[in-house]
Amino acid sequence: MHRYDVIRSALIGTGALFAALSLIACGGSNETPAPVATSTQPAATSTPSAAVSPAAITVPSLPGPRLVETLRGGGHIVIFRHALTDMSQSDREPFTARDCSNQRNLSAAGREQSRMLGAEIRRLGIPYGVAVTSPYCRTRETAGLAFGTYDIDLALEQQLVRDAATTAQVMSRLLSAVPPAGLNTMMVTHSTNLTVLGLPIIDEGDAIVLMPDGSGWTAVALVKAADWSAIP
Repeated sequence: MHRYDVIRSALIGTGALFAALSLIACGGSNETPAPVATSTQPAATSTPSAAVSPAAITVPSLPGPRLVETLRGGGHIVIFRHALTDMSQSDREPFTARDCSNQRNLSAAGREQSRMLGAEIRRLGIPYGVAVTSPYCRTRETAGLAFGTYDIDLALEQQLVRDAATTAQVMSRLLSAVPPAGLNTMMVTHSTNLTVLGLPIIDEGDAIVLMPDGSGWTAVALVKAADWSAIP
């Protein structure tokens, strides 16, 4: 078994245990446990993603020059939804991260979009460290084409494999981590990992800029994929 599949199985088991402990803590009721400590994180429920949705978070749009000035100072997380995909494909079981034949993958336009995103961010002089990505093929390819090197973090795996409460907890911790001084963190994930936190649905290739403080995070800007090349 591939090492990512082993970790993935362990994480799914952790999600089930978390859900069970949450029900015990709530006396078997549908009560909502206390929210994660973050400046923007709504309360996470102890039930799967069919539960009541978290409160929506409004993400502003920063004018191009202000966005670049903000990011050039470092200290932010730019979290992308993977680039454009081939919608004639779909994720199928049995799923393994290394087997791209059972997944929805980037289209030719998505590969070009990925290269464009990385080129524009470099053109604008936005500093970043090693990118972090979900283990899915479409996210890894997006990160590789845009940023070159990347690390895989199972916290960014598609939310559908875990219950919503576990995903909200895991994602909130990840998005609260402050990047190294003077750098931004580039992440590539799936829309379900954003909406479980109350963030809006974004199109493929779009991004949300967050400012973490070590214990929480604040949504700073929503950036469409085409916005980067429009910034002088």
